[in-house]
Amino acid sequence: VRLGVEKGIESANKIMMPGLFLLFIILAVRVLTLPGAGEGLEYLFVPKWSFLLDPMTWIMALGQAFFSVCLGGASMVVYGSYIDDNVDIPSSAFNTAFFDTCAALLAAIVIIPACFAFNLDPTAGPPLLFITIPNILKVMPGGHLFGVLFFTSIVFAAVSSVINLMEVVVEAIMDRFKFDRNKSALITSILAFLAGVPLAIDMDRFGGFIDLVTVYLVPIGAVLAAIAFFWIYGAENAREQVNVGAAKPLGKWFEPMGKYVF
Repeated sequence: VRLGVEKGIESANKIMMPGLFLLFIILAVRVLTLPGAGEGLEYLFVPKWSFLLDPMTWIMALGQAFFSVCLGGASMVVYGSYIDDNVDIPSSAFNTAFFDTCAALLAAIVIIPACFAFNLDPTAGPPLLFITIPNILKVMPGGHLFGVLFFTSIVFAAVSSVINLMEVVVEAIMDRFKFDRNKSALITSILAFLAGVPLAIDMDRFGGFIDLVTVYLVPIGAVLAAIAFFWIYGAENAREQVNVGAAKPLGKWFEPMGKYVF
């Protein structure tokens, strides 16, 4: 964070993210050869249409989607303030959603079939990452090496996400209080550490707080951002700015889509 967006975040992600993708692909190939993996794929990809009648299905999916592409955390706004005029925003937005979805599907193909192969509960949530992956690695040639590489990459993925989210607060403190970047980064790090301690100690007790933020507050934040962009700043102005540098500029349909549909 102290190095800034280009020298810090961008440089780190150019190594971290491709490495994580590559390791997931290798693990996915191994998982699909495990006995019982087919049941996991069926669980994952055969839809149960009755769940579409449950409002919580839509709420949880919406929260997950918004959280996953950082629509409500102001991260995109901060990154957007750094880009040059020649950047194709519509193309970048599409690629962000596309590759984020690919990453999510790849992770699911690794973890869910492995749950069925090793008789684990597929609904156990985040801890599955630390239960299923070691089981896969145990039956892989060179599993110890892959284990070190994989969990190092997971740390990279977590750190890159934290850097992303911290940058928003750091920028806000710099702008509001006129602190330099070093001081803002230090203050934000300390506050984030203190807020994280209860979650690290007792995830079960404070897990509901995470759902509150990711499933409910993030979409509300995105709505507030949409009001600022499309109603206060103006939908026509927003479309004009989005189209700067776009190879295929968005048409007038974007304005009612932003103001009413979104």
